[in-house]
Amino acid sequence: MTNEWTVVEKYGANNDGQIVRYAIANNASVSKYAMLQLLDARTVSSGCLAAQHFRIANEEHIANQGITSIGCITQGRMRFKASLAVTVGDEISPGGMNTACSQAITGTLYTGVFSEDTLADAETGTARINQ
Repeated sequence: MTNEWTVVEKYGANNDGQIVRYAIANNASVSKYAMLQLLDARTVSSGCLAAQHFRIANEEHIANQGITSIGCITQGRMRFKASLAVTVGDEISPGGMNTACSQAITGTLYTGVFSEDTLADAETGTARINQ
């Protein structure tokens, strides 16, 4: 698992994960359910490093196809792999490019993603997404 999450359940009016479209570079290559760095209110990037605001792609984005938007899940439950110990209820953030998430919330970072499990490093659990 490299920054990909798996869907447990999607919420929203149509049980579609309350998909919101964000701008993305035409040359970005993104796999479905990959973590994307939130650059500003309506723009994401295909790279996601530690302790950043992020979104989760609901679709694949193939580079250089002339498409400059991507749908992201904002409501639901997903499985992830912890990169540090995480306690149930912790707000979680990316742990870096090769790990799904970590307990790395500091200061004003608000991700809207909360762990539903207590996990040790490299364990898999579920998170509630409310972005």
